[in-house]
Amino acid sequence: MTLELATIKQDLENWVANYLDVPSMFYNGSKPCPFAKKAWVNNKVNVVLGTKPEVVAAIDEWDDKFDLTIVVYDHTEWQSNEWVKKHNPTIVDDDLYLMSFDPDEFGPDDPNLDPHNWGSVTDEVYGMVFVQRLSKLIKYSDNLASSGYYQNVSEDFMAYVNGRNLICAEEAKQRASVE
Repeated sequence: MTLELATIKQDLENWVANYLDVPSMFYNGSKPCPFAKKAWVNNKVNVVLGTKPEVVAAIDEWDDKFDLTIVVYDHTEWQSNEWVKKHNPTIVDDDLYLMSFDPDEFGPDDPNLDPHNWGSVTDEVYGMVFVQRLSKLIKYSDNLASSGYYQNVSEDFMAYVNGRNLICAEEAKQRASVE
């Protein structure tokens, strides 16, 4: 499989415009990611191709001119979930957090997340690692929770969110106690 950056960027742009920015009953009438389109349109998203070295470079060379760096990778070469879980505790002092999106055979919980519906421009299946500020992730997640955003999501997804937010909150407290 050969991923092409221009095609991946177009695919992500379609995903943002036609899925992440469209209100869904799965998210209690909210958009799947109400922050994605603004970040995309304002050029606050950096997209690169790679695997571990590119994720590490995104961390080491973090630039706040971006809200998010997405490292897109060939899922046949790397599965990032376990690596991300192990690496997150090592970057808490940098106020950064990684989220992994490994493709799986089970498909998405949200029935609207069908690539044909949002206009995918590639048949390639790829994974992504999102690199972003931990403090912003906590802030945005708290805002979503207070709006009822998580009301209709699956138990598995909610367990993931609660676990992530608990870990993020603990990491933020540790960081604050050091400062």
